[in-house]
Amino acid sequence: MSMRSNAAAVGFATLARNALWNLAGRVVPLAVALVAIPLQIKGFGTDRFGLLALFWVIAAYFGLFDMGIGRATTKFVAERLALKDFDAIPALVWTSWLAMAALGMAAGAVLASTTPLLVSRVLSVPPHLQGEAARSLYWLAAMLPLLLTQPGLQGVLEARQRFDLGNLVQIPAAILGYVVPLLVLVYTKDLAVVMAALWALRCLVWVTLFVCALRVMPAIVCRPTLSGEHLTHVLRFGGWLTVSNVVSPLMVYADRFLIGSLLTMSAVAYYATPYSLVTQLWIIPGSLLPVLFPVFSGMAATSSPAFGEAYRRTVRCVFFAMMPLTVGLMVLSRDLMTLWIGADFARQSASVLSLLALGVLVNSLAQVPYAVLQASGRPDVTAKFHLLELVPYFALLFWFTERYGIVGTATAWVARVSVDAALLFVAAGRLTRVAAHRPTFLAAFVVATGVFYVAMEAAVAAMPGPLSRWVAAAVIVLLAAVVAWRYWLTPDEKAALYGLNARLAAAKSGAAND
Repeated sequence: MSMRSNAAAVGFATLARNALWNLAGRVVPLAVALVAIPLQIKGFGTDRFGLLALFWVIAAYFGLFDMGIGRATTKFVAERLALKDFDAIPALVWTSWLAMAALGMAAGAVLASTTPLLVSRVLSVPPHLQGEAARSLYWLAAMLPLLLTQPGLQGVLEARQRFDLGNLVQIPAAILGYVVPLLVLVYTKDLAVVMAALWALRCLVWVTLFVCALRVMPAIVCRPTLSGEHLTHVLRFGGWLTVSNVVSPLMVYADRFLIGSLLTMSAVAYYATPYSLVTQLWIIPGSLLPVLFPVFSGMAATSSPAFGEAYRRTVRCVFFAMMPLTVGLMVLSRDLMTLWIGADFARQSASVLSLLALGVLVNSLAQVPYAVLQASGRPDVTAKFHLLELVPYFALLFWFTERYGIVGTATAWVARVSVDAALLFVAAGRLTRVAAHRPTFLAAFVVATGVFYVAMEAAVAAMPGPLSRWVAAAVIVLLAAVVAWRYWLTPDEKAALYGLNARLAAAKSGAAND
């Protein structure tokens, strides 16, 4: 298919298919990890496995050298496609790729030069593993240019809505990332051999993605060129993304460190366990929004009148996908934690799970205006919000954790993501002329979130047994669906759902006749 013919609007079926590809790309490796990680721990031993896990933390940290250029590539290529400015795409793509390659080599050089210091002073590596750890880090340094340029290759595929190709490469690669260390274990426990094998795997993945990018966009098969104008655009956009990528993890991980310093290690477990459980739900918006990001970017570039409606519908889609799951976790938090771990653990962590489930629902909705703002060329807005929230959140987190324990920690986190969501909805509403953006909207959003949680907790406390809570969860979801149908869905969306129901009924009838 030519580049020009693919500039047309992307259909719903394509978007749905791509979202399912992304979902598979997250779920399948996770399932493999659940099996492979215990085997790796048993085979390598705790010291070596701890080092292996630490190597990937280091790789993630050096991933900041990406400077957000991968996402910038997706955005700007999607814009050029929407504007039919095809001649600008080769220079744009090669400029992004060359910039990422330079940053990747710089990251590799920094890691290689600091490896002796990391091994001997920073990481407290056992003496008998220091040589092995150093050799492993040198292999990781050689891997960084591949890891940091890969998002640029994927950015081209995503801009062309070829998530199928990207995931057909990434899913086997992720699986092999867990399997290769187990295969190496057959011959040796040396982590340097493991990292060398993983470097070879990364080379294969990079070459495959490069070939796929050339296949979907043949126009970039030309002499590499570096454009100062394009470089300025991608670095400016990516620089603001980097601010968010630095600040956001500080707010994400600060709660567990603070609990460990103010409370006890047991309290960390009581908080971290439900957090790890409920945040797995982020794979749902995380599968949908990367598919819509290039679509939003094209709509923003062409000032499409459909942009606002696409934004509204995406918010509704995320809400309908997340609401039943998060409400179920809120109502059934104690029963689920008892079933999963035990009654004693549930008594300590059930309220935390309920609070965090509410926060995950709010944050999942907020990811839509977050993507809209970035697609509209305003990553500075999201970065400034994160900087604005940083100090007040740390102060609130310290106060609530010290005063109310892990329930206070969860409350502070929900308050922060609620304020963040309100700010994002206000800013995106102004850009797309969708939703209220009056100053009172922020306060109303946060207050409504708090009232909803208090009402849910009161309802759960009044229910004597698990069965009544299961029934209550079903009733709440049903009532929310009725209200949404009555007041939120547009006539077109209702007609589409009626049509889908009719097609399903016809298919069922045909199957019965056969």
